[in-house]
Amino acid sequence: MSRKKVLIITGEFDSTADGMVRCLKRMSAAFERFHPKEFPTKARMDLTISPNGSVIGDVVGPGVAFGWEEVGSVWYRRPEPYSVPPTLSIEEQEFATAESSAAFYGAWRTIGAFWVNHPDRNRIAASKALQIVSAQRRGFSIPKTLFTNDAEKLSTFYDEMNGNIVYKTMSQGILGRGAFRSVFTSRVKREHLQNGFLLSNGPGLFQEMIPKACDLRVTVIGERVFAVEIRAEPNSKENLDWRRFDLANLKHSAHCLTCDIEKRCLQLVHDLNLNYAAIDFILRDNGEYVFLEVNPNGQYGWIEDVIDMPITETLAELLVRHTIQF
Repeated sequence: MSRKKVLIITGEFDSTADGMVRCLKRMSAAFERFHPKEFPTKARMDLTISPNGSVIGDVVGPGVAFGWEEVGSVWYRRPEPYSVPPTLSIEEQEFATAESSAAFYGAWRTIGAFWVNHPDRNRIAASKALQIVSAQRRGFSIPKTLFTNDAEKLSTFYDEMNGNIVYKTMSQGILGRGAFRSVFTSRVKREHLQNGFLLSNGPGLFQEMIPKACDLRVTVIGERVFAVEIRAEPNSKENLDWRRFDLANLKHSAHCLTCDIEKRCLQLVHDLNLNYAAIDFILRDNGEYVFLEVNPNGQYGWIEDVIDMPITETLAELLVRHTIQF
């Protein structure tokens, strides 16, 4: 029996990855932490594919050195964009960035390792439409949902839902790379429809607004499931998106899922070909679980800060288990 390494792919400043590093050290597990942002200016990579099909190569950079054949499992955490020289022209920077991305995506697709999660699977599973359809097929209740860039369709949807609809993003929760302005789930009001023509600039995701007792964050790691209730303070403003609030204004508590709901959560994550996912639900007053979305690379670090749940340890054990070779 021999062991390979755990590879952590993330950014330089990532407190959640820092926690994983400490956990892996306690487990005496071999690992490497790679920051793609250091490529290609500070790190180098190579990949050789021979006519006989063998694939060899390595990555060497500040504080990191590994060969592709050494990697047994990969945690594709939160890598930042590649850093190409600012002395290049805009066109040259775009070309160098695209080539850097293509080189590593090619490498990721040739490594015979266990992934949490492979970036290709993350990209597909991040589709909100796919998530909603998959959840409904697994028997979860879902809000009525409209994807559109048609102002008239939005107005009709608003009237059908008696004005009880919200807007959500489909891709990212920030507006622009520079300003980092967060875009939260927001209620659509009658006066907003007057600006419906702006949808011609880009489509929107609109959903029926569901009354809730609380929010649920369900974290799935392999075959393990952790569920947490998230409640805003009773006197808080309209609670559509708990991310608007500071932790001090949120109450977290462990939630016990029924066996059926837990089983369906696992099935949904498997349907999306993921080994890790964070699922968001609304829990209604009548006990009904209403599916909202799946985040294939959802955050969990803050949960361990406020409630005793061994999420990092469970994920570390999953990664280490898949580095063992018999």
